[in-house]
Amino acid sequence: MATAGTVARARRQASDEKRDGFWGRLFPGQIPQPVIPAELVGDTIQVEEHELRVIEAGDTDTTGTTVLWCPDLRLIVAGDVAYSHTHMYLAETTTASRQAWIASLARLKDLDPMYVVAGHKQPGYDDAPVNIDESIRYLTDFNDAEAQASTATELYESVLSKHPRGANPGSLWGAAKLFKAA
Repeated sequence: MATAGTVARARRQASDEKRDGFWGRLFPGQIPQPVIPAELVGDTIQVEEHELRVIEAGDTDTTGTTVLWCPDLRLIVAGDVAYSHTHMYLAETTTASRQAWIASLARLKDLDPMYVVAGHKQPGYDDAPVNIDESIRYLTDFNDAEAQASTATELYESVLSKHPRGANPGSLWGAAKLFKAA
């Protein structure tokens, strides 16, 4: 199940044009027939004795993202909102939307979680609250570098120098080329 906005987005992503065109070109022969989730009624999900609250996070690495918050476990399942030791996907963002993303992360931090499960992460790292801080730092570093760089290479190298061990540097290079096109 998913929120109404997520279901609508899933339908768009599952269209033949998106699945075969965009995703099929990136991952030839690897995209299965998608299953569209049922629409969630309300904003909570009960799993055994735990209540999961759906929190709308707005536009992060894509439009209309959400997180799950389990108050009694102090657990955030962050999806596309928090990353861990991975270069963030920024191709669908703007400087302003990255600032809004930072504000969403700050609201999550205010929940005082004990665990933050990042949706994009390198294996072997803890699901720790520091994932929020590191995501904020990455977005801030990218915004600062974007404002100062005049070329894609400068933008890429500036962010990479601050986040040298992040997985998927190709995502950073893609964003650098997009925002500093020659």
